[in-house]
Amino acid sequence: MKNRIKVIMVIVLVSVSLYTGIRTIIDQKEKDQRVVVLDRGEQKKIVFYKDDCPDCQKIFNQLFWHDVRHKDMIFVNLNQEENRKYIKIYDVKSVPTIVHKSQKYEGTDQKKIGTILNESR
Repeated sequence: MKNRIKVIMVIVLVSVSLYTGIRTIIDQKEKDQRVVVLDRGEQKKIVFYKDDCPDCQKIFNQLFWHDVRHKDMIFVNLNQEENRKYIKIYDVKSVPTIVHKSQKYEGTDQKKIGTILNESR
């Protein structure tokens, strides 16, 4: 019985540690305010977002995990002032916005986002 409790405690501790570590990585990616340099002919999907935007936060996990699997996204945090030049260049009217080649989607519908992410690969 004592061994069973120890095993359960270890599993719980490992699970909590793993979740905390993953959550920290996602939060760091979301809060990243690096200056991004985009090539007009960019082949990757470009995600325009603001880290303090509730709608952006709502879909960020979906986008993050898609990028972990496919490595085909560039995240542009528009809270970084130098990244705001892309608002005009890519005609970004709201966040979140996903741009890939001639496609653009503005919104938070996770099914539509999933379709766009998978169609344009």
